[in-house]
Amino acid sequence: MSHDEHEMMVEYSEMTAFNFNSKEYQEVKQDFIECKETAQGFDWFVNNFVSRFRKAEAL
Repeated sequence: MSHDEHEMMVEYSEMTAFNFNSKEYQEVKQDFIECKETAQGFDWFVNNFVSRFRKAEAL
């Protein structure tokens, strides 16, 4: 078995053995969700702010 094949087997075994119910994973998942929601809120704010200037330029 070549080095690359061995690495692939190790990575595959790590992925299949991963516990999605673990406390660590749940904390990371929650952090991700919070960051995503914050980014969406910021995106909405920026788009809303910029759209006001576009409307003013059109007048």
